[in-house]
Amino acid sequence: MIIRDSIQNDILIDEPVVKAVIFTYEFQRLRKIKQLGLSSIIFPSADHARYSHSIGVYNLAKRYIEAIEKNANIQFLEDEKLSLILAALLHDIGHGPLSHTSEDFFDFSHEDYSIGIIEGDTEVNSVLKEYCPNLIDQIVQFINKEHPNKVLNSILSGTIDIDRMDYLYRDSQHAGVTYGQFDFNRLLKLVDVVDGELVYWQKGVHTIEDFIMGRYHMFTQIYLNKKVIYYEVLAKEILLRVKELLNADVKLKTDVSLLLPFFEKGKVSVKDYVLMNDYVLLNMFDSFSRIEEDKKLRALSKNFVLLKIKNKRTCESDIEFNTDSISKKIYNENVRIKTKNDVVNLDEVSDLIKFMKEELRISQEGTSFYIENYEK
Repeated sequence: MIIRDSIQNDILIDEPVVKAVIFTYEFQRLRKIKQLGLSSIIFPSADHARYSHSIGVYNLAKRYIEAIEKNANIQFLEDEKLSLILAALLHDIGHGPLSHTSEDFFDFSHEDYSIGIIEGDTEVNSVLKEYCPNLIDQIVQFINKEHPNKVLNSILSGTIDIDRMDYLYRDSQHAGVTYGQFDFNRLLKLVDVVDGELVYWQKGVHTIEDFIMGRYHMFTQIYLNKKVIYYEVLAKEILLRVKELLNADVKLKTDVSLLLPFFEKGKVSVKDYVLMNDYVLLNMFDSFSRIEEDKKLRALSKNFVLLKIKNKRTCESDIEFNTDSISKKIYNENVRIKTKNDVVNLDEVSDLIKFMKEELRISQEGTSFYIENYEK
């Protein structure tokens, strides 16, 4: 099977287990989970899904494994390689509706649900049990960043990893910016292994700088865009109002049955969790704005649907909301660089990263925004 991808061109999928996983209900659900949540409100073309990103990371896993084996003249175990590419494919399968927005509101971890889908009573689990039951534990280890093979583990999780490589390039292209675009083909030629540690040749330092600075700029300009955060807060306020009404035994006209498990005490079952997606939730919001009798819920939802957000109060009826302060570290773990004589940290051979290391943290103060109160 060949998938034509806008970022990585033709992606050949020739492993039977991977083909079978892709056509499961849980994986196809990723078509209905936007990669950037509500960012497409501000960046209209950024409406790509977790589905294409997951397949892109799968492809990069295969390419990285091949490059490392060639460059370092080593051979990984077949079970380890298959486990890694399956982990790459499934690492985001547990994302909830609107991605991190619902994750923050309902206080769950998408990684936990990814593992729940892999290990639970699901189509994905049935496929894995049929094709490679002995690999399920290894797949989970890779997603948890706990696999004993440190080289392969760092491919999926690290300052430079295949997850970030794909989403930076993919997100920047769909958002219509160039910040996150770097030469990942160059990185594949520079990766190596020394003493069981993933390293990059010194001549590739400028490409690595592009990658890290691209991540920095994508966070400042796209991922933590203030207006996107405003709509995320507004979405959470809508959910909070729904919860308040349900707790008060108010009967809603909108069918919120798929949302009910998320408001109940205890962890949402995997079975209920996978029924929720962006389309379901956003259709509820649209219904709230049109047919609900509660004035506050209708006003919140109407402003969300009609994109009515202001930076300044314009009249007494405006409703004010506040966003939280945000801090995000960009340079998580030291990138190891192979010089002619030694293996050193990136900042020892990169004046840019040495200069920026303490500044590679995104900080954003909380701000206020306002919506119009339609129900005066």
